[in-house]
Parts: sequence; structure tokens; C-alpha cells
Amino acid sequence: MASGPGSQSNSVVAWIYVDGNIRQTQLDGFVYDKWVLKHVKLYTSMKFNDLCDVLCSKLKIDRSKYGLKLFYRCKNPDDMKYGIVPIEDDDDVELMFGVVVSKGTHIQNDLECSSNHL
Repeated sequence: MASGPGSQSNSVVAWIYVDGNIRQTQLDGFVYDKWVLKHVKLYTSMKFNDLCDVLCSKLKIDRSKYGLKLFYRCKNPDDMKYGIVPIEDDDDVELMFGVVVSKGTHIQNDLECSSNHL
């Protein structure tokens, strides 16, 4: 990670939802059927592997035995409903942080994680 703990403007707080289901509702768009499990501080300079390492550490998941499936949830400014974006590589992570920075939402950024045995 290129940014250090002292660079607050380069960090965001993510709310982590784990192993729940993502449902689509008429009113809110995409929602989770589980409560927030953990919160984690992320740096906007992170790459995909850094993100996975931090999440596995926070969730106490052995990355050598389990893979992660990640989704970022954000509000669509056109209809104010939540959409989801799969996070699968460095480009997706960069896009996610680009949205976070452009919206100025440095807290309550939603990540949904599910683990699967390798």
C-alpha cells in the first residue's frame, strides 16, 4: 500500500457484509439480507491483491484455502437506488475508489464478501 496511516484523505471506511444474499427491491435497488459484520479502513491506492489481503486478515480467512467474491454497492445518482459492481481485478478496485472519491463518501462504503473453498 502506497498511502500510509497518516494520509486521511487517501483512506475510506468500508462496511463489510459477509456471506449474505444480495436482493433487488423496488424501493432501494440492491440490498443485503445480513447486517454489517465488520468495518475496515482502506487506502485508495490499494490494488486488488492488497484489498483481498486486508479483507482476509480482517475476516480471519486463510487466503491460501479460500477465495473471495467481492461486490461494491453504491447509489445511482439518477434514481437514488443502490447498484452493485463486482470487484474482480485492479481496474475494478480503481473504479470503486474513483466513485468513492468523486462522491466524497469516505465512510459507509459497502463491500459484500463471500468466500469459497479453493
